[in-house]
Amino acid sequence: MFNYNPLECLPSSAELPDSDYTPVDNELQILIPNLLLAILASIWQNRDDWFFGINMGVYYAPSKKAIVPDGFLSLGDV
Repeated sequence: MFNYNPLECLPSSAELPDSDYTPVDNELQILIPNLLLAILASIWQNRDDWFFGINMGVYYAPSKKAIVPDGFLSLGDV
């Protein structure tokens, strides 16, 4: 019988690009997400069920390129 494990078909972290080598538009593109992260860390310092990512690639399908938002928030079980 054939056992299929979809995780074995995913690329390793070494195979995924870590940059698109596109420069940021301006300095605010870096400062604003970091300010938001500082505010969230301050008001949610007692919570451990959130994650705020800055300039991280989000792979939603193995065959698609990553989406790289300036910032994203994940709430709930992280």
